[in-house]
Amino acid sequence: MKKYAIVCFYTASKGGNGAAEVSLGVLNAIKSNKKLFEINDQNIKLDFIRFFFKFTCIIKFVFKIKKYFKNVKKKIIIIEGASWVGYSFLFFILCKIFIKKIIVIYHSHNIEYDIRKKKNKNIIIISLTKYFEKLIFKFSNFATVVSKVDQKRIKQLYNLKSYILENGININRLKKRKPKFKLPKKYYMFIGSYWFTPNKEAIDLLIEKIYPKIKKKFPKYKLIITGEGFPTKKEKKNEIIYFKNVSKKSLNYIISKCGFLLFPLKKATGTKLKVIECLA
Repeated sequence: MKKYAIVCFYTASKGGNGAAEVSLGVLNAIKSNKKLFEINDQNIKLDFIRFFFKFTCIIKFVFKIKKYFKNVKKKIIIIEGASWVGYSFLFFILCKIFIKKIIVIYHSHNIEYDIRKKKNKNIIIISLTKYFEKLIFKFSNFATVVSKVDQKRIKQLYNLKSYILENGININRLKKRKPKFKLPKKYYMFIGSYWFTPNKEAIDLLIEKIYPKIKKKFPKYKLIITGEGFPTKKEKKNEIIYFKNVSKKSLNYIISKCGFLLFPLKKATGTKLKVIECLA
């Protein structure tokens, strides 16, 4: 008998963002003997409190998973790599110490070092990220990336082998439901949380450079932005319609009715699930 433990250091079960949807895709692809372990830290505002909260959750996860794997011959842990890789590596080490004979798959969503290098000016965090990422790619039984671009980047950075596990979509996650709130007659969209650096860069570019030109040429079209973390000052100043928390079915409906979508993303690792979903 074999069992799977899918581990996320964020909330995945509700979906609604790229990382969660990818993790749900992995969970749904496994037919049986599976369990999702996730952390809900969405209401924690301070970074240092969030760090210690995740640290304690990681320790608890190890012993919960050990109990879950009791009397199981084949124990497979899938670490969803969409959080800081330091959490993943800490969890990996603790699992190796306390749980015997496990198979660990590190499922990277991006190249974490490249993301942190853009997002964080702290050289210590950047260096630790690179160090931990190299180790988890080296010592996991299997380490996956989402594209050939990421595979080449891992080889370039760490001279290590990785396996390509491309992102896909679950057709059942594309069901639509009309939201209760009113939508403008004509609109276009950007989908993505502002706290994620590539999205932040794209949204800032959209608002500062692209949005004024579209507004001038197509004044009847409104811009809708969905996702977490968008500053309310930017929303009010630019007359943008912002939806922070939209259910997956409602989001699918809004997408289906919009005139077009804009994703002015600069070069970044990973693949953009929202683009795949919008094309489906």
